[in-house]
Amino acid sequence: MNAFLSFYEMFSYVLLKIQGLGLGLPIVKSILCMNSGDIKVTSSPNEGSIFTVSLPNA
Repeated sequence: MNAFLSFYEMFSYVLLKIQGLGLGLPIVKSILCMNSGDIKVTSSPNEGSIFTVSLPNA
């Protein structure tokens, strides 16, 4: 998904004039991958997104 690419900003954020660099999700994904974890997203128009983070048991 594009949201996990560096410097990618969702179109709706641009319309709402919320500023950011588009680095948050790529950084989270990198940290999770370094720790054998993963992040997934499900999204529905006009309903929002659900981010699911998983990490292995200690």
